[in-house]
Amino acid sequence: PQWIQDAVAHLRGISDLQAWNAVIDGWVELERALEFPDSKPPNRLPTADRPEEITIWMSNCNLNKCPVVKAKPFSAKWKKWYSGVQPESRATSTWPFERSTPPDNLNWGKLLRGGPAGFFLFILSLSWW
Repeated sequence: PQWIQDAVAHLRGISDLQAWNAVIDGWVELERALEFPDSKPPNRLPTADRPEEITIWMSNCNLNKCPVVKAKPFSAKWKKWYSGVQPESRATSTWPFERSTPPDNLNWGKLLRGGPAGFFLFILSLSWW
């Protein structure tokens, strides 16, 4: 879809670091696996604790008009939001989260959201700070 192409071009313009490009590649693979869903409610990330800067950006969805955020308060709000959508049995008391092989029974449902109001919002909002 065109919005994916536009988003990838924008995100790749943020940094040329290999790790950042790997994040973008992983996100595109997620979208592909989810068959490039739209932004209808079943595909949206939960809004509880979502930083207001993201909500404001979503009102116009203009990649060229991303908000200027204060890194420390925004990162605290972002971490709270991101932590809140993790599977309940995933340990989220430390940052960064433990990077071990997750058990097969984790329910990733809150995170498996594609489209413009899905996991993309995590990636885009990371680029703001």
